Amino acid sequence: MNPVPGSLDPRAWRSFFRSTLWSWRDSPQLRAMDQGAFERYQSESRFVQDALAALSSTPRLDQAFLAQIAPALERLLQRMNQFGDDITAFILFKQAGSLLEDHGLDEAAARALQWAGRCGRDLRYYDEAQMLLDRALACALRVDLHHPHLIEIYSSIGLLCHFTRRWDEAESNYRKSLALLDLWPQAEVLRQCRLPKSRILGNRLTNLLDLHLVRAQQSSPGARGPELMAAKNLLARVRALSADDPIALEFATADDGEILLLEGRVEEAGGLLTAHLDHLALGSPAAPRLIPAVHRLLAMVCAEEGRIREAYDHCREALEESLHRPSVYWEGVVVDTTLDILSRSIRPRMTGTGLDALNADDRQILNNLVLMLERKDWYTGNNHSRAVSRMSRMLGERLMGDSPSQCERPGDSPDYLDLQLLELGGLLHDIGKLRIPWSLLNKSNPLTPIEHRILESHVSEGGAMLRQLGFVSLARLVEEHHEKLDGSGYPLGRKRLSLMGAVVAVTDAYEAMVTPNRRYTAPRSRQSAIKELEDCSGRFYHPRVVQALEDIVAGQPP
Repeated sequence: MNPVPGSLDPRAWRSFFRSTLWSWRDSPQLRAMDQGAFERYQSESRFVQDALAALSSTPRLDQAFLAQIAPALERLLQRMNQFGDDITAFILFKQAGSLLEDHGLDEAAARALQWAGRCGRDLRYYDEAQMLLDRALACALRVDLHHPHLIEIYSSIGLLCHFTRRWDEAESNYRKSLALLDLWPQAEVLRQCRLPKSRILGNRLTNLLDLHLVRAQQSSPGARGPELMAAKNLLARVRALSADDPIALEFATADDGEILLLEGRVEEAGGLLTAHLDHLALGSPAAPRLIPAVHRLLAMVCAEEGRIREAYDHCREALEESLHRPSVYWEGVVVDTTLDILSRSIRPRMTGTGLDALNADDRQILNNLVLMLERKDWYTGNNHSRAVSRMSRMLGERLMGDSPSQCERPGDSPDYLDLQLLELGGLLHDIGKLRIPWSLLNKSNPLTPIEHRILESHVSEGGAMLRQLGFVSLARLVEEHHEKLDGSGYPLGRKRLSLMGAVVAVTDAYEAMVTPNRRYTAPRSRQSAIKELEDCSGRFYHPRVVQALEDIVAGQPP
């Protein structure tokens, strides 16, 4: 790879971007890379981030220079997104769009900002995605009120409205995209959107089809008729348009299954989707993209039939498959479906802490969720959650031994200890990371401020997930495990923590220091970790908990 250019020669910058792109030509998706390839990619992507930062900080850049390098930069960032490095692509597209917009290059800025908004939408940063897409729209309209790139911008806005349940706005934007598509000839559409006109038409009709299906899902069974009829008509058009596209036809079969499910023909839907899954497993080119969606639909079929354990098994398969493809959006959809199905089964049985109502199947499902998290999060390392769970219980037992009355206090007392709650809270303390992009969880480069903010959101995400399942006490514990006594923690900067929250906070910090993981190849010694916790005792960590941990570690064999 060429070094970052030291001058503002557009040829050198184009060469830098193109050589980086060329070096990635045969690379697999990030999630399929071995450690060496992953670290090389991280190093090269760091060069790209530094290069764009250098350009952004350079005063009075020549507009012609930026115009010459913008296409090569756009292709490179698109490749990053295709790799599965969605978070870096989002940040750099946003940065590039601002740079181009500030220098009056509205057409190039519209493309970069639309891509940034698209990445932000898939990452579920909906407010920021809306602002970016609004800016992309304004840039494109300044160039031409009917600019061909508005085809893609209106589509991206429509999808954002779709994801945020603004159904009428979504349909309006999809139809604006279709109207502009009809206006422009094939050659200009291909030049601006880089897809054949027929392919874009099929995509927009599918967007409208999905919109009718989700509207039907949100309606009562008796009111679904008009939406399902509209969906069937659109599906017939998609099939006719895609007669020579086997992948599109595979997706249409999955849509048939969803329509049957929403019509209440659950058994037929299950039969069709099971047969389709078997067919995809034989090696269909649509399999990598479609298998997670079909497993998700089969989970919904099983849930309708009351087969919750089988429903969860399909959710697990869907999430496993989605982890192998660069789609943070699909990860989120599958997690949503999993939580919805589990909440139907578990939440009605929850009272108080709810843990006594958990049966063996419930506990196995929660353990499997943690296993999926550990497979996703290379950085934390295997068995981290289990280690935190075990040590949290040991600390709880030690503290109870020092003050037995604490186990008898009411559950809303800040000094109350419940060993079962501590054990499960330790196991699930990082469950919110299921909502964090894979590329960010496993990033070895220094994190930017926005990346830190996104990573920290796993605490509130975990609390929300557990509340959805009915685990209110667990949620409170999980929401405290990164808080500190001096108020410098997150997400709320609390200074007063429950004793159980303090236990999981200390245990998580200790296990992170002593457990081998991908980012830090050499773990800290137990003595070194204890020394750091002692130094922060009373400022960050609860002194009694740190002392109890020190006593436990001192009694362990070397």
